[in-house]
Amino acid sequence: MRCNNAIRLSFLFYLRYCPLCAKEDKTVYGEQYWHRSHQLQGSRYCVKHAVRLIDSSISVKHTATHFCPASNEILMDYADDNHDNLLKHKNKFLKIGQESEWLLNNGLDIEWQVNGRGKYCRVLRENGLASVKGACDYEALDSAFSAFWGKEFLDILFQDSSSFNGWLYQIQEVKMRSFGPLHHILLMCFLKGSIKAFVESEPSENPFANRLFFCENPVCPHYHTGEILNIEIRYYGGGAKGVFYCAFCGMRYTVNLSSRNPNGTLTIIDYGDLWINELHRCVREKMSLSETAKVFKCSKYAISYRKKKHGLVKPMPYDSQLDAAEHYKTQILELCKKHGEVSLASLREQIPNAYSYLVRHDHEWLRKHIVYKKDHDHEHDLRLLSIVQNAVDKIKTDGDSERRITIGYIAEIAEIKSDSLKCLKRKPNTQAFIESVIECKEDWIRRRIISVFQNMVVDGVPFFTATLKRYMRAHPYTYLKYQELIDGVIKEFS
Repeated sequence: MRCNNAIRLSFLFYLRYCPLCAKEDKTVYGEQYWHRSHQLQGSRYCVKHAVRLIDSSISVKHTATHFCPASNEILMDYADDNHDNLLKHKNKFLKIGQESEWLLNNGLDIEWQVNGRGKYCRVLRENGLASVKGACDYEALDSAFSAFWGKEFLDILFQDSSSFNGWLYQIQEVKMRSFGPLHHILLMCFLKGSIKAFVESEPSENPFANRLFFCENPVCPHYHTGEILNIEIRYYGGGAKGVFYCAFCGMRYTVNLSSRNPNGTLTIIDYGDLWINELHRCVREKMSLSETAKVFKCSKYAISYRKKKHGLVKPMPYDSQLDAAEHYKTQILELCKKHGEVSLASLREQIPNAYSYLVRHDHEWLRKHIVYKKDHDHEHDLRLLSIVQNAVDKIKTDGDSERRITIGYIAEIAEIKSDSLKCLKRKPNTQAFIESVIECKEDWIRRRIISVFQNMVVDGVPFFTATLKRYMRAHPYTYLKYQELIDGVIKEFS
């Protein structure tokens, strides 16, 4: 644990002592002496007696050139904790004191080069505070570190030193040489709870070591229970790719870890013999795509793709008198006769390859004999159009004549959700009708002016601009924004 000369300088102004230790020293040795543990940075309490340390009148600089015996300075009177302004941080100061004493007793027996930046980065990665390659996420580290120790405590701890500002953002090989023991104490306790636990920890070089991955093969006896083996690691850019293998079924996977994807994405790259053999069995027993998909707990499209990949899709046995198109058409007509109508999904399920063939060779015939999803959308469009038309008719006869006709107003009268009238890409009839009846702000204002004018004529009220404004009951800002429109309508009817 190296530190430069600037960091070796003491941050104490005066030597400190514990009055209870002084009493013990007087009893045992006949005089008091300075304890080195009391002079360490971050020591504000005596670890042995858990009492606040007292500043003497001897400056630290004075001890560099003069001999200052403790017996001349130490007072053995102890002030109680009621006057201690650091009492709420006492346990944290005691923790630092205990770790400092552990370092004094064991620090020389430890090979600190083993606990360099590399180990810090691996432990940070285990805690989710560094990337796969060990690049530290300083913002996350600063937030977690401050939450662990407390910002107020850290400010008190470093209040006598401006050189500590931003030190947490300097976990680099060169910068860390300027770290003092207190930096390492704080960081190691944050990461592992104590210096001893950090020293004894053995974070793995493998970024996948602290996570378990299980077999994803549904036909494997170890499905979601047996741990799969990491057999290879490949590093790239800012991430790593791990290759995993299930020894029982032979399925292989890749998992990508990166800063953008810290949880990893597991992808199957080799299904293994057990999976393939089970797929062959399903084909031999003539199981449908849906039944096969249930066996493998995946989609029908994934099964269809794997069957083609392994050459398990057999060509349809065409009649010698019929070509492929006629054969597929005959099959589709039989399905129509049996079920009344054939959807695209059922066609792909019942007659594989029929859609892909006919859509290229006779799409017009295919369009007439199968039902697409948008066909059902057309029926829904007509039903929705009828509902909307009835709502608009009701607004015109019984609705609020002063209220603007909007999608929300129509939906309110029709008693449907307004969102269903906002996205009408597949309902062109309803969309065209709504666009023809809803009012923009200008149309609404014009309609209100005309309505007010007609009412004023009926009531025999003279037509003046001030009277019009009073009858409309509109916001003053509306007159300012649409002044030209209002003046034009007034001139038209004046």
